[in-house]
Amino acid sequence: NSSLSPYCWNDSETSRYRVAELQRRLARAGYYHGSIDGIMGPQTRRAIRAYERDRNMHAYGAIDQGLLFENRNNS
Repeated sequence: NSSLSPYCWNDSETSRYRVAELQRRLARAGYYHGSIDGIMGPQTRRAIRAYERDRNMHAYGAIDQGLLFENRNNS
């Protein structure tokens, strides 16, 4: 659905791939300790918020393009 905001992800294969990729990067950085399943659950949100707080970003706990770019450059 192209009308979704960057903070909302549907359950498509592409979004699950992006969540799984972010989970892998957060795990390598020591923030995520759950299974790499591509599901945007509570553990993933907590890891994102911790990562964002440590980098003085707004801690939304959601995936957006800024987080993807920032995390890609620091992983």
